[in-house]
Amino acid sequence: MSAGVHEATHPNCAKNCVRSVQRDLDSTRGWNGSTHYNQLWVLDVQDRQWSQLWTGEGTISLGNPGLAVDTAGTALYRFGGYERIAGQYMNVLERFDLSSGDMWEVLDVSGELPEPRRFNLGGKGLFYDVARDRLVMLGGRGSSGAWLGDVWTIYLP
Repeated sequence: MSAGVHEATHPNCAKNCVRSVQRDLDSTRGWNGSTHYNQLWVLDVQDRQWSQLWTGEGTISLGNPGLAVDTAGTALYRFGGYERIAGQYMNVLERFDLSSGDMWEVLDVSGELPEPRRFNLGGKGLFYDVARDRLVMLGGRGSSGAWLGDVWTIYLP
């Protein structure tokens, strides 16, 4: 599927959503029976039109990452998720620059990383703390399958 504009009904299947002050973002991933999706869409809430920002071509399709957007609406962050092909949980932090539309960038994080995990549909569990310019992560499901009750803070580089 090429980048483009679509009416307010989202064009694909299962999805994770995050919200920003200026616009709604939708990081779609899922399976429709024949195709894996790993795309990034934005919904213009005034015009009710979807626009594809990134096609996801050539990247790993992560299921259920934690998603957060900064309050200025300039970057989308994702942590963790489940990589279906290798069958493994991830603990990578990535940033997508919403102004340039470039590919996801893996961020170097100092210190100990949280254990690999995935989150519920909707990317719940990762939040942007504007006062401290950091991400706060709550729980998730660990690679053992158990639900985690931990809290982590990740200061952004």
